[in-house]
Amino acid sequence: MRATARLPVDGLNWQRLLWLAAALVHTTVSLAVVYAAEPYLDTAQIRVDEHELQVEIADTMAKRGRGLMWRTQVPDGTGMLFIFDRPHRLSFWMRNTPIDLDIGFFGEDGRLQQIETMRALDLTHHRSEQPALYALEVRRGWYADHDVRVGAQLSLPQP
Repeated sequence: MRATARLPVDGLNWQRLLWLAAALVHTTVSLAVVYAAEPYLDTAQIRVDEHELQVEIADTMAKRGRGLMWRTQVPDGTGMLFIFDRPHRLSFWMRNTPIDLDIGFFGEDGRLQQIETMRALDLTHHRSEQPALYALEVRRGWYADHDVRVGAQLSLPQP
């Protein structure tokens, strides 16, 4: 005769234990997403020619990587300014960004080199044709509505 050992589960069945484990994992992941969701972003008042904008500053890899993901609106007169360490050919896409945006690429001298329209959730890469130091994302149509064209001057606040 052979004896078999049973693990005591105090009246709980395995399905219930699996459900509780899944709930714990879900809660842990949800909390991680909430705490990592929005990196702290400084803001600044900038100008493109005579047009003033209140922008969030994305000046680290983490902030640039998140960008305007998950935003449902970008009010007129606001946007996000991406600042890089050195001029190079920049590339942007619209992963997890449910609104259409325009992006302007600016050279080291602050001159607008190129404007692109980016469609919501489109994974197409929008690349600067020339090395750029700055990229400015605004609501779709902002550049056209304000008659801002290639050659416009970006002015940043003095430190």
